[in-house]
Amino acid sequence: QTGNCINGSPTIDAEGTVYIGGPGKMFAFYPDLTVKWTSPALGSNMTGATIAADGTLVFGSGFNMYGLKPTDGTVKWTFATGAAVSGDTALGPLGTVYSGSTDNKLYALDAKGNKLWAYPTADNIYASPALAADGTVYMGSMDKSLHAVNPDGSKKWSFFMGAPVFNSSAVIGADGTIYAGSYDGTNGTVYAITKAGAQKWSYAVTGGVTSALAIGADGTLYVGTYDGKMYAFGGCTVDGQCQDDDACTVSKCVNLACSHSPTTGNTCDDGKVCTEKDVCLLGQCTGVTATCDDSQACTLDSCDPTSGCKHLGKLVDVAVGG
Repeated sequence: QTGNCINGSPTIDAEGTVYIGGPGKMFAFYPDLTVKWTSPALGSNMTGATIAADGTLVFGSGFNMYGLKPTDGTVKWTFATGAAVSGDTALGPLGTVYSGSTDNKLYALDAKGNKLWAYPTADNIYASPALAADGTVYMGSMDKSLHAVNPDGSKKWSFFMGAPVFNSSAVIGADGTIYAGSYDGTNGTVYAITKAGAQKWSYAVTGGVTSALAIGADGTLYVGTYDGKMYAFGGCTVDGQCQDDDACTVSKCVNLACSHSPTTGNTCDDGKVCTEKDVCLLGQCTGVTATCDDSQACTLDSCDPTSGCKHLGKLVDVAVGG
């Protein structure tokens, strides 16, 4: 027993140790539920812990985020946010820690707890972040939007959901589709959103969505609602439901699941201003280096990765007779 209410979900490491937040402390239990260690007093309303590659336990409690040593529960680092941390943290492949706060911000910290960036939204964040394979972070906010944030903290896009996102953490399908739910206090909507931020479909639900969504191995989406119902959204039925906004893949619906095969030869846009004649090659968009040749002998032609082609005037020696 921890002695009081438990708010966060338990986390289990490879050795079977169970970590769970209790009344102001993090507890570690052996598999037989005898106590391994108890952390110092850290605050209240602990989130579930996430385990970093080096074993560090990362979680939120009160107005702080913490990293604890897994061996004895001592504090490795602390980071103070501007308000309460409500949702669980997410970890990137390089150890980056992502977490939202009710100070309206999504935070990214390095593996030592130092702030890398803070992305502002227009209202409180209660949900947990979802991390895509390309490093994009998806975070719902009470500002009625799902935000897509680039790995450097810049805005990728935001999708207006018509009602607040409250504790409803997004999930990402195998094809990159993002699923998220909203709650207006009475009802809500489940959305399927493409990687480019466009709506694929939506479904209105009674009661609203106030918990995380889940995806089964067969692609079925499961959603629980505040009025006690469980919804299951099946896989695809036609190819058109599988479009992934990628010119370099062929999208098909096979056995109720979307598949995306690499293709070669389609025209595409690699997003680089210093390439041209972009074309798909084995599923990747590639281009040749732009020459930027303006056919003017008196300019120096070059390409800037940010602004594109430049043509600067050059000095020409002129022989003057006398």
